[in-house]
Amino acid sequence: MGAELLLLFLCVITFVKRPSDSLPGWIGGATFGSILASMPILTDLFPALSVFTTASILLLPICGISIVGFAITFAKLPFQQIVLPIAVLFIGLPVLFVETNLFNSADIYRYVTMPTMIITLGGGSALVMHTAIREQSSQASPIVISLAVMAIAIGYDLSARFGALPTGIPISVFARAFVILSIVVYMMRRATSDAEALDKSSQVLQDRLAEREKTLNEIFSSQQVTLEKYAKSEERKRITAELHDGIAGHLITILALADSGRDQQEPIRKTTRVALEELRTVIDMLVVSNTNLEFTLASFRERCLEPIEKSGIIVTFEITGVSNNVNLSPTESLSVFRILQEATTNAMKHGSPKEILVSAKTDAGRVKLTVCNSGGKPLNGYQQGYGLRSMTDRAQSVREGEIKLEPTTSGADLTFTFSV
Repeated sequence: MGAELLLLFLCVITFVKRPSDSLPGWIGGATFGSILASMPILTDLFPALSVFTTASILLLPICGISIVGFAITFAKLPFQQIVLPIAVLFIGLPVLFVETNLFNSADIYRYVTMPTMIITLGGGSALVMHTAIREQSSQASPIVISLAVMAIAIGYDLSARFGALPTGIPISVFARAFVILSIVVYMMRRATSDAEALDKSSQVLQDRLAEREKTLNEIFSSQQVTLEKYAKSEERKRITAELHDGIAGHLITILALADSGRDQQEPIRKTTRVALEELRTVIDMLVVSNTNLEFTLASFRERCLEPIEKSGIIVTFEITGVSNNVNLSPTESLSVFRILQEATTNAMKHGSPKEILVSAKTDAGRVKLTVCNSGGKPLNGYQQGYGLRSMTDRAQSVREGEIKLEPTTSGADLTFTFSV
């Protein structure tokens, strides 16, 4: 009984933790029925238990019906719901008949309890054996053998009780130990099989993950190569555009002056100097690996604002509100330079200003660069030309950059903002 109590405890814990697996629950029910059948053995030690003797014997079919439930579940048959009504019918009604004195306990035991036990044990054993043979499973073979032994033992005890055989020691008590051992062996085999299945599934999953990871790495490597090619192509396009827009025009002018047949040394010298300055700007911006906004603004002031100052226009340069930690890539630095250069060029070309203000500051995580021209012609009825479209395209390539042009009473304000 101690072993059965321990087994019952383990089955209940397993079933509570995992109710979707009803096999431990049926094994626990069979164990509970066996424990109830053992109650009369303890009456000598605990006389108070004698009042439960009749009821415990009549409740013996709990064991057999639980075995049937186990067999149905083991065979994966959709009949588990009918087991409980059958249990109520073959267990509850006999107890009710005895307690209401409709029938005596001996008759119920003889014609209901013991036949039910033999039928359920025999039928459950046959179903488990059939399932095991069909599925070629050796897990349930100990239970099949033990149930067969238990059925034989109960048949022997029943025959001895009714005088068909000489009265002897009830061997069903000893057969229960064999049943307990077989159940333990079955549960250990089942747990081992589940663990092996989990290990196998884990290995299959790991293999699939490794294969998937390999495929993803190959895709990533391919994408990296494609992105690198695309980046190089874009870089070549930028450099080509810079050389075409900034230098090619000056070289064409130099060639036209040289082919004119007149003395054009000074215009050629001046245009050549401008072309060299443009080439120097492109090289400086693209070659330097670590640039920042301060470096870009300093280059812009030296190469674009100082010549304007020499022409007599008042130039104000305010960058006190700019953080020193605004780093730019070479292409971003060149785009910022070109936007400011185009803005001042347009201001000189269309505004005829007396004063140009260039300011820079950072606010709310964005850099704000402003070029304001005043004292000249107001910007009225302007249309977006190539210069403004070029600035807009360059701005969009610099961290969500935006261009905004607003006319004033004596000029215009151009504002370029981008994220820090």
